[in-house]
Amino acid sequence: MGAAAVVVIGLLGGAVAAVQSQMMGALEQRVGIVAGTAANFVVGAAAMALLLLAVRGPSPAEWQGVPPYLFLAGIAGILIIGSIAFTVARVGVLAGSMLLVTAQLTGGTIIDHFGWMGASVRELSLSKLLGIMFLVLGARLVLR
Repeated sequence: MGAAAVVVIGLLGGAVAAVQSQMMGALEQRVGIVAGTAANFVVGAAAMALLLLAVRGPSPAEWQGVPPYLFLAGIAGILIIGSIAFTVARVGVLAGSMLLVTAQLTGGTIIDHFGWMGASVRELSLSKLLGIMFLVLGARLVLR
């Protein structure tokens, strides 16, 4: 896959994340954080089940080689979606997204630097550190 496709898919995912954030904030206000997050995962699981059937997902042998800790991503997803619903309902999509993205990119920088969970090591550079500092500053400005 070319670099342009990666950029387009990344931008599309970010745009959809903004829409989903507002939807989750609205759900949280109407039915609460737990029910809203559960609805997100029930609908998502149903859609993924259909997609897996359509594309013929991995074989049982392929599943056997997956380290068990990787399945904790589902629990992380609950925390992510729940925090989006909670935050956006209180400070709006922009400020909520700034907080979440700043934390996500800071965490990603740390994971890359140390190569945690099988990530390729990408050492922290001055430019990356400055980028993180600007993110933190941007989040602070947006929250004013």
